[in-house]
Amino acid sequence: MSAMGNRVGALRENFISDQSNLNHSFEVSTDDLEPDENQPRKRFTQHSLEELGNSLQLHGQLTPLLVRPKEGQRGKWIIVAGERRWRAARLSGLQTLLAIEKSTDHEIASLIENIQREDLTPLEEAKAISEICEQQKWSQREAAKQLGRAVSDINGVIGILRLPEDFLNRVLNSEHALSRNLLIELARVPEGATKTRLLEMALEGTLSISEIRRANLSLADDRKVSQGEKRDKNSAVSVPSAKNMNRITIALKEMTPDTLDKSRKTALRALGKAIEDFFIEYPVQEE
Repeated sequence: MSAMGNRVGALRENFISDQSNLNHSFEVSTDDLEPDENQPRKRFTQHSLEELGNSLQLHGQLTPLLVRPKEGQRGKWIIVAGERRWRAARLSGLQTLLAIEKSTDHEIASLIENIQREDLTPLEEAKAISEICEQQKWSQREAAKQLGRAVSDINGVIGILRLPEDFLNRVLNSEHALSRNLLIELARVPEGATKTRLLEMALEGTLSISEIRRANLSLADDRKVSQGEKRDKNSAVSVPSAKNMNRITIALKEMTPDTLDKSRKTALRALGKAIEDFFIEYPVQEE
């Protein structure tokens, strides 16, 4: 069967359109296949591979692998999409698989295959999308278009990578699986003591999305209070310029009782009292 894989490269020009990115399927030895080093999925559970292997034995291979030629080694192929099926086939003793050569955009094909079929972990998904955006020079809007996703969804997933590296490493080995949405919400929390506490709770498996959102709202309220106090403090020490005081003097001369409403009268009395108190405490000598 390996010979069939060898002949594909030599014969494809005779029966494949030059305009096609996908070629006819062919049988290839599992020994002539190898995974892509840039494959986003890094972890495969033994149980899931055994289940898939049993399915391949009973029902056959329903979907061919997508492959590309290995540079410099005739008859050898790099798996673009379908590494899990290849691993399951080897585990179950299958010696050949159906494959289709994918001649262009193999990174995109691999990513889409894994997102749609193999349920990447949130961290694997975030790394994969980030890497392909960098490789293809895609904006998040373009990535959303290419992957058929909402821009906000792409933004949220990539945001997971903003979480502390130490935390992400611990997530990989955590006993508690952290959901995609929980990680996205965590990434939106500002840096500080609250975020540190939430990260620890997440690793302990005691954190919920509602708790993160409550913490975020509390932080937002604290920021508003802090900003208000800062404005009050700044206004308290601000000394009006002579120009502004002259404007007040002119405005006062133009006022008449019928132009004053209740709030203006109150403010005017406070201003008069403040001026009177000032001159009592700090007598001003006329020059």
